[in-house]
Amino acid sequence: MNLRDFQQRAVEAIISRLDSDRRTLLVMATGLGKTVVFGEIIRRFLHDHPHERVMVLAHREELVMQARKTIEMISGYAVAIEMGEQRSDESAWRKESVVVSTVQTQCAGRNERKRMQRFDAERFGLVIIDEAHHAVSGSYRQTIDHYGKGGLRLLGVTATPDRHDRVGLLDLFGSIGYEFGMREGIESGWLVPIKQRVVNVQGLDFSTCRTQAGDLHAGDLRRVVEYEEVLHGMTYPTIEIAGNRRCIAFCASVAHAERVAEIINRHRPASAAWVCGETPRDERRNIFRDFSSGRLQFLVNVGVATEGWDDAALDGVGVSVVAMMRPTKSRALYCQCIGRATRPVPKLLDGLTEAAARRAAIAQSPKPAAIILDYCGNAGRHKLVHAADALGESFSHSVQERAHKAVNRQAADDEIDVLEALTRAEIEEQRIEERKKRRGIVVKAQYAVQDIDPFSLIELAHDRTLAWSRGDPPTDKQVDFLRRLRVGIPDMLTKQEAGRLITAAISTPTPKQSAVLLRHGLDPADFDRRSASAKLSEIFGR
Repeated sequence: MNLRDFQQRAVEAIISRLDSDRRTLLVMATGLGKTVVFGEIIRRFLHDHPHERVMVLAHREELVMQARKTIEMISGYAVAIEMGEQRSDESAWRKESVVVSTVQTQCAGRNERKRMQRFDAERFGLVIIDEAHHAVSGSYRQTIDHYGKGGLRLLGVTATPDRHDRVGLLDLFGSIGYEFGMREGIESGWLVPIKQRVVNVQGLDFSTCRTQAGDLHAGDLRRVVEYEEVLHGMTYPTIEIAGNRRCIAFCASVAHAERVAEIINRHRPASAAWVCGETPRDERRNIFRDFSSGRLQFLVNVGVATEGWDDAALDGVGVSVVAMMRPTKSRALYCQCIGRATRPVPKLLDGLTEAAARRAAIAQSPKPAAIILDYCGNAGRHKLVHAADALGESFSHSVQERAHKAVNRQAADDEIDVLEALTRAEIEEQRIEERKKRRGIVVKAQYAVQDIDPFSLIELAHDRTLAWSRGDPPTDKQVDFLRRLRVGIPDMLTKQEAGRLITAAISTPTPKQSAVLLRHGLDPADFDRRSASAKLSEIFGR
């Protein structure tokens, strides 16, 4: 299988990090092929270590079956399943090189009779944890400790490390070996753009909801969304906005999902079905197939389409609309939900090697964007996650909030491109900061020229620094260039921050240049360092 360019970079980066540090984390947005990447990592690992084995751990049956299929297709190795009644044949002379199991199965049993004891831990040289944001739990750590007896290599794979989870994940996995997020996926043309539509719902009030385990209290949330007026206020606009596009709705409870599907079917008979964790396996499989083929337009679900399910897009288009009828304070959960619609039309990008060509193909396709429906009411003290949070990892909190407010003002009447809104908000914030700095330029010009304060050039807030770049020091060339620009070098400066400092320094005039420009009635914001120098030469020449 030919890997895409970013997938190949991911494989190389992870293998290099496993060789040096023996543990790392792969962060890749939903729809970009995480399973394909770790399938190739397995193939190369077993080629280089033919006498060792690989254990892949997940927490749901769907993830196990999906991993088995992809690993066998990419690596060529047969895969054994250890889950429930299915068992790997550990008595065989030649055992399967790859075992895929659930962590619940591994920890089943008591004391020294747990299922993990069936396996010779020292034979396993690599353990991969799918959906690794769950790996900080005790059951995962217990399993890792068991397989760690033989000098283990450990790889975690996730699409959604939440901000507050990263500390625990980095404590377990040591580093982020490679990161390719939703923003990068959209900008490089591998994912469709995300557009948000805000639906204002009469009577929707989350202010009385308590917080439980970092999210809205499940019981309180059910009471809010199952209220009759709210149900209709959410459902009817969803039908209207979806039009003929396939739509997946995420609900807060079984009763909520059942009522939403019932209301949809009143308006459009036989167009919707609902599923939950208790839906019989065969029935659920049939519903997913009917939805993927387009026989059902609406799939209403409770917690079963967030992880481990990928739309097969048998209709040739795929899911285009996500209705977030289950508001959340968890960015990880929100990203998992909206990720169901970010894949482009199947085979659309085959053979396209340039990002611009891929973006153009997506724009002209039957699915030019993923439409995210957020339902607006009184959030009270709660900070609910919105689309700007999903794409805002590399933007500051203030930029995200500015973009969110802008989207809320416009998205009630139109579909707003979230990444464009974030970019505009960042530019607007930079202009505001520049105006603040210019107000003090005349006063500063009375003093001798000093080294430029780097924090006056660019905000070095840590939440704007990508996690993988932290601890990566600036190059010698960057340091020398900053010194020539007379920019102070802060402690613990990273390579990424140094690059941003250099860009900011050369894009603005020096304080001395600014003072002279102001005296001649010119706005320093209209110049960079080079053009300011040229203008001053012209002035003094006159």
